[in-house]
Amino acid sequence: MANVEESDATADDTLKVAVVVAQSTEDASEEAEGSNELEATFAAAAVNKDGKVTAMALDKGRKNNILLKQPQYQPLPVGEQVALLYCGTRGLLKDLNLDQVEDFQMTFLQKMRAFHVDDVLDPLSAGNTDPEIFAIIEKECASIVKGLTI
Repeated sequence: MANVEESDATADDTLKVAVVVAQSTEDASEEAEGSNELEATFAAAAVNKDGKVTAMALDKGRKNNILLKQPQYQPLPVGEQVALLYCGTRGLLKDLNLDQVEDFQMTFLQKMRAFHVDDVLDPLSAGNTDPEIFAIIEKECASIVKGLTI
């Protein structure tokens, strides 16, 4: 019975932590320009009523981990990192399997480097967060994900 009690305590603790994270994420998003309502939604959805982290949150985290990997001494330029992480943190890769994320990354970066240096990568590197830039990223991401999931 001790295991059941420990499990209940762990679930309760997990739920409390998730609520605090969701509230702080929501508070921070309200303060930020162009609020991050989507991030608050993801944080709130990360915990179900039983206090367990959902499969969606775990999957997103695993995909972001893959996106963050870079060859030693060969870091990606800032604009490319921001574009990739935008795709991962916004849940735009939810339809991909884990083994497709590296293919997505390669294809996405090739497309960005070939067609969107001036309108996406360079502005992101300079700190520009114009919604038009993110609309381009979302469009290209959706196109690549669709191609990989067919």
